[in-house]
Amino acid sequence: MSPEKTPPDQLGSRIRLLAAADRLFRRHGYSATTISAIAKEGRAPMGSVYFHFPNGKEQLAAEALRFGADAVSRRMAAALETGPDAAAALASCALAWADALEVSAWSGGCPVAPTALEMSTISESLRRVSCEIFAEWQELLSARLLREGFSKPLAAELAEQTLALMEGAELLARVRRTREPLENAAKQIRRTIEWAKKSRVATPSRGSRATS
Repeated sequence: MSPEKTPPDQLGSRIRLLAAADRLFRRHGYSATTISAIAKEGRAPMGSVYFHFPNGKEQLAAEALRFGADAVSRRMAAALETGPDAAAALASCALAWADALEVSAWSGGCPVAPTALEMSTISESLRRVSCEIFAEWQELLSARLLREGFSKPLAAELAEQTLALMEGAELLARVRRTREPLENAAKQIRRTIEWAKKSRVATPSRGSRATS
């Protein structure tokens, strides 16, 4: 049923269920989160769960990953428009993650990582969705680097390093209940990109001769 034809109350219950699943999967993981817990958290009857997600828990989880990831993508896109250059902009993404994690009282974190780590060897559909989301985030970061003149291969590599650093730092921040690891990650991201930019500028072009 398309959103245009879905009754307003049903459309509302679908969003509530996605938001509830997103919260619970982040906090407890996939296996520990039951359909009934999601229905209760989303203030919806069990019938609504199967109405909106007829293929069951995996379908709900896949759409919940997307739901949570879309919010992260919007925060990242906004952060990438700040700062005087790409180094500062990508570093701002790590700080934006720190802000969101702190606001959640350390119960939020990445909407993808908990389910991806638990289910990537069990559910091919959830593994694929997780890969797609990580690729989209990497593309966001890479696009900002391309705007500053980095080559496509180098932009992709730096974006992947940035995302990996942010994911690892967020795990430490959540466990330690402090934003410090993400703040340190922001500093390292800035240093890495600034170094890459200087190295790129300092590298002689092909065909040029070294001078003594």
